[in-house]
Amino acid sequence: HAHIEDAMVFPLIEKFAPAVVKDFEAQHAEDHQLGETLSEAVQECRNATRLDAKLIAARNLLLAFNDFLAFNVKHMGQEETVVNIQLWKHYTDEELMQHAAEIVKAVPQEKNVHYSKWMLNGLNNHEIAVWYNTVKQMAPPPVYSMFCGWAQNELHPQRWQIISTALEEEWC
Repeated sequence: HAHIEDAMVFPLIEKFAPAVVKDFEAQHAEDHQLGETLSEAVQECRNATRLDAKLIAARNLLLAFNDFLAFNVKHMGQEETVVNIQLWKHYTDEELMQHAAEIVKAVPQEKNVHYSKWMLNGLNNHEIAVWYNTVKQMAPPPVYSMFCGWAQNELHPQRWQIISTALEEEWC
């Protein structure tokens, strides 16, 4: 995620807001370090064998997770405000949609599958319908079919029926 922002989003605003880009690049470095600390805490839990070591490792994992979560929630909030404001200020919706399509094309398919499952479970029906309608309009039919297959496999059948009906009626 951070790499995509660094490589494909920040160049769009660097000439308009270099301080914003510099700040977010520093945040990405901090996020990477927090992720490393969290991974080390997970490994510590896996390696602990004695009860006292397991309790210490579990506490360390909880603290590392809390730090990682708090940082990322704040960071994502800033992406939705600070970064998006710069994008909206300097680019049209059409230009942003074109950049978004380029970003999607740059993400390897196996990562798209992984991300899509999380997104399907985290979005409400309307958000999914809007997302899929965008894919339907911008991507080749086989890509749209692939997305629909993911949704059929991941979502409850009744939920997928509501969303697919919305897509057919285009109320999204």
